[in-house]
Amino acid sequence: MEKPPLKKPPLISIIIPAYNRLGYLEKCLESIKLQKFKNYEIIVVDDCSTENLSGVAAFCDKYVLNNINMGPSYSKNLGALNSSGEILLFLDSDVVLLPGSLEKLPEIFKSDVR
Repeated sequence: MEKPPLKKPPLISIIIPAYNRLGYLEKCLESIKLQKFKNYEIIVVDDCSTENLSGVAAFCDKYVLNNINMGPSYSKNLGALNSSGEILLFLDSDVVLLPGSLEKLPEIFKSDVR
């Protein structure tokens, strides 16, 4: 039995904890912006980087700065607290999404309802 398509796509909160590695982070953000699925918010949590990452704030919906380096788990939780999406997607700053990656997520979540 085929499931009917979703009426309104859910908001996906893409949470990216970042510590330095600006070049990787820029490629990650670019791969997100190239997605056809557009119902998302990008939250970058800067974990007290020694590199200046504040320039990426223009390319994300929320830029959260930790004043103390707390590690990726803390940064992911902080990103989740600042999110408003129905689906949370955690990406490392060196991840590059393949085309169509975000389009598949809502259907995967819908089909895995228990």
